[in-house]
Amino acid sequence: CSALFVFRLLENSMMNAEVKEGEILPPTIQRLMKGYNKYLRPFFDNGPVTVGMSLDIASIDTISEINMDYTATIFLRQRWTDERLVFEGNKSLSLDGRLVELLWVPDTFIVDSKKSFLHDITVENRLIRIFPNGTVLYALRITTTVACNMDLTKYPMDKQTCTLQLESWGYNINDVMFYWTRGNESVSGLDTLQLAQYTVEDHYTSVSEAVYETGVTTVLTMTTLMMGARTSLPNANCFIKAIDVYLGICFSFIFGALIEYAVAHFCTL
Repeated sequence: CSALFVFRLLENSMMNAEVKEGEILPPTIQRLMKGYNKYLRPFFDNGPVTVGMSLDIASIDTISEINMDYTATIFLRQRWTDERLVFEGNKSLSLDGRLVELLWVPDTFIVDSKKSFLHDITVENRLIRIFPNGTVLYALRITTTVACNMDLTKYPMDKQTCTLQLESWGYNINDVMFYWTRGNESVSGLDTLQLAQYTVEDHYTSVSEAVYETGVTTVLTMTTLMMGARTSLPNANCFIKAIDVYLGICFSFIFGALIEYAVAHFCTL
């Protein structure tokens, strides 16, 4: 079977630690935060704020035909410009992720996610970087399980389409506009991804395609042995196991027996 992954941005109609500005913030950040209202988006009275997106697929842990979903770990990077954060200098400011509480950030969520979590070992895996022109880079490391409705009527010759849709929770297109920062190169990682049960052949961004091929052969009573081996051993297609050699020999004998039966039946006619 094969699967088509579509990475889509949608535009639609919300820290555990408290930050005390006077204690830990450097002077530059204190000046930027003076009079800053994190509850108002950038360019509040001057059109929508544009948010650039890019994804790095760290891993696809599971693709479940039973649960109709897939689980992936991704690095989500969002980039926008906040005119209130312009400062003098030629170097960017890399901030502790906990300082995100002080800034306005897009309320991005994964539309069809069943469950998601932000990695927090050893600290929350997120990054804030501010550039002199007011550009903000916000990066997150997320593991998410996303629904993927599959039509298995043509299995194992089927082709599935799975989407990862990113959307604003509370803003509409008049307030926030998403776009891919590097076009088709905005989604990376799939070309080097290695899966135990599948082979990644290709991928795209807005109209994204990742084809996976798998086959299951069942012959007579060998079906039970085959399924037992699949469930009791780790899945791997990168090397040949002894059980693979054994099953191959068994299927050869079964195939030979079928040929012998066909020849014998033909000779008796």
